[in-house]
Amino acid sequence: MNESAPALTLRLGSDALTRARSHGEVRTHRTLKWRTRAPHPGGLMAPALFGPLHARTSACGTKHPLTALGARCPKCGMEITTRRARRHWSAHLELHAPVAHPLFLRELGQVLGLSTMQLHAVLTGQAAAPWGGRGPQALWDALVEIREGNRELGGAGRAVQRLLDTQGRVVTDLMRWTLPVHPADLRPVLDTRTATLKSDLNDLYRT
Repeated sequence: MNESAPALTLRLGSDALTRARSHGEVRTHRTLKWRTRAPHPGGLMAPALFGPLHARTSACGTKHPLTALGARCPKCGMEITTRRARRHWSAHLELHAPVAHPLFLRELGQVLGLSTMQLHAVLTGQAAAPWGGRGPQALWDALVEIREGNRELGGAGRAVQRLLDTQGRVVTDLMRWTLPVHPADLRPVLDTRTATLKSDLNDLYRT
C-alpha cells in the first residue's frame, strides 16, 4: 500500500528564532586542537555549544552522576546531558553585515522594488541602490524604513508583506544577521591512521 509522503512547508526564519534555538555563538572556526584532538572552546565542535563528547560530562570536564541529567553544571553552567545531544544541539554565527536569504531573493526584490539584476548589483556593491548607498547595509536600512512605515510599498511588495504577516514575520526577516550552525555530529571530524576526514560543512563555516 502506497502512502503519500508528508508535505514539506518552507517557512522563513528570523534572527530571533535562530538565537532562541541556539546553545550559543560560535566564536572561532577551529574544530579540534592539533596535538590533543580536543575541541577548541567556542569552536565548531565545542561541547558547551554542541553537547558533550562523553555522557554527563560538562564542558569543564566534570563527570556527573546519572541523577544529574537535565541539571546544570555548577562550575561551567552547561546542561548535563547524554552524548546524543551532539546530534541535536545547534549554535549560531553572528555576522558583521546582513546577508540576503538565498531562497527569498525574489521576494526581497519585490519588497524593495528592484529587479533580480538590480538586487544582485546592489548586494555585491557593483551599483548603488536607487535611493542611494550600496551593499547589503543599504538594503537593510531600506527594509527597516519599510518595517517602521516610513517607506511605501508597491503592489508586489504589499503582497509579500501580507504573506509575511500570515507567518508572523516582518520584511527585515528577508535578510539575516545570524546563521545557524548545524549539530556537530551531522558534520563530523574523524581521525584515521593516515588522515583527518571532515565534513565539507565545516569548511563552509570557516568562510
